[in-house]
Amino acid sequence: MDYATRLAALCSREPGLTALLSLPAQGDAAVFWLLCTEAGMASMPRVLPRLAADAGALAASAPEGEGLLCLYDGQPRMVLLRPLPANHYVSTPDAALLWEWRGEVRELRHDPPELAVLLQRAENTIWLLLAHAARLADQNCLLEAAELTVQIRHRCLLPLLEHINGRFSGSECHRAGNYADQLLLTHPAADAESIKDALEAARQIYFALRYELANENFSRQEAVELEATRLLRP
Repeated sequence: MDYATRLAALCSREPGLTALLSLPAQGDAAVFWLLCTEAGMASMPRVLPRLAADAGALAASAPEGEGLLCLYDGQPRMVLLRPLPANHYVSTPDAALLWEWRGEVRELRHDPPELAVLLQRAENTIWLLLAHAARLADQNCLLEAAELTVQIRHRCLLPLLEHINGRFSGSECHRAGNYADQLLLTHPAADAESIKDALEAARQIYFALRYELANENFSRQEAVELEATRLLRP
């Protein structure tokens, strides 16, 4: 029995899981999405290590975001298990369905949130994160500031880029499409100036997306936008 078959059998017996999908490898890692109920998603920090250990001869594992990166003695050597709330799942042509609970995946709408909703969510979040990260960089809290650049990319920029490009899986560069080169600039080096440059790159990407996507119902967070912009000035 191969790894994917074993993992599918384990998932089928796990409360809170509704489907297992295989995605194209990222680097050397085989990628699996585990769709979850809300309660199942909350239990993933303790469930994923158990599933990983039961699925093969596990040599080591480490958290990666909300997922778990696993190293096995056999094949596949490296595996990324990534949980995803079922109600956030968007159908993507490169995802292979390995198991589902009672037709759960086929019955999902497979529609991403409306762009207007995603944009307003980003607007309500990004300026606060940019301002906080800029203050942390000024105070030489460089690791904390660099971590916020990751949150800005994942919570504010990538959801919009995924939607406009119709790419909901794969590397960040693939999902970013024509913005890939600019998105690379949001990865800072370990100094305050580099972090400020990365934050400014994120601001410019978002500003361009907002200009392109905002409609008459969009509500700007002008006060905190001005504060964040001031903090990012050289």
